[in-house]
Amino acid sequence: MTDKKLIDINPIPESTRENLLNPASKSVGNALGTVCDSLFNLILMPLRKYNVIKENDLNDFKLKVESKSNEIPIENRDDSKIGLALKTIEDVRYQFDEEIMREMFANLLTATLDNRVNNDVIPIFSHLLANMSPGEAKLLKTLKENDAVLPLVEVTVNNSKSSIENKLSKNRFNPNELMDMLGLDNLEISIDSNIILMKDKFSSNEGHLIESLEANGLIVADRNVELEADKHQKMYNLFENSDYYTGFNKELPMIIDDIEFSNLSLKKGRFRLSLLGFKLVKIILP
Repeated sequence: MTDKKLIDINPIPESTRENLLNPASKSVGNALGTVCDSLFNLILMPLRKYNVIKENDLNDFKLKVESKSNEIPIENRDDSKIGLALKTIEDVRYQFDEEIMREMFANLLTATLDNRVNNDVIPIFSHLLANMSPGEAKLLKTLKENDAVLPLVEVTVNNSKSSIENKLSKNRFNPNELMDMLGLDNLEISIDSNIILMKDKFSSNEGHLIESLEANGLIVADRNVELEADKHQKMYNLFENSDYYTGFNKELPMIIDDIEFSNLSLKKGRFRLSLLGFKLVKIILP
């Protein structure tokens, strides 16, 4: 029987691993640069050949990785998670257009090669980044800069009890009995939700970012939990006295299905990093 030869399908040459771990290497940047160049050549260069990736963006990413890897002490270089490094570069392929995404991916890549932190790196991190919009990334950064929690409010309007009584009376119903039975005495309609409050400003058009981050398990939105700290109370008050919020009074009363909504109210809540969000932010925004 003819002997079968094993074929080495490892894309990372043994010499690359030796360069990574060899204390005699010239510098951390050179050592990790060898690893990253191997991965770049394997995954990204074909895309650059077909102009899928802009040259400047690719070079910027490589420089970020080199700069960050230079900060890793030689004794902390580690190739035990080289598979995760490979996956990270695979996932970064379509996130080169925005600087913030290149920055986060560079942090994730170098973290996988640093034994001080790479036990905290899990495969889903690169997937989450690959499917994250720049807006979501910026919101995560804003959360981190604000102790991982910010106020979240919703503007609602409530119905006028007398308008329902009139409508039910016209139809020969007993207004009080029906309102009690159907809960019609406190109807509430949301007219603007997921409004993010920050110091001296707020954002009323980024609700989709909240919903997306929440769906991916990176934040928790507690829409009925009010923050008690003075700094957060000031944010609530600033919004409640803003022209934006008080301007809704000009649209009242609202008549919907013959029911009059005339009472403006503000629901005070919060949103915060989840446990998964904490772990991810720790790596991508050190």
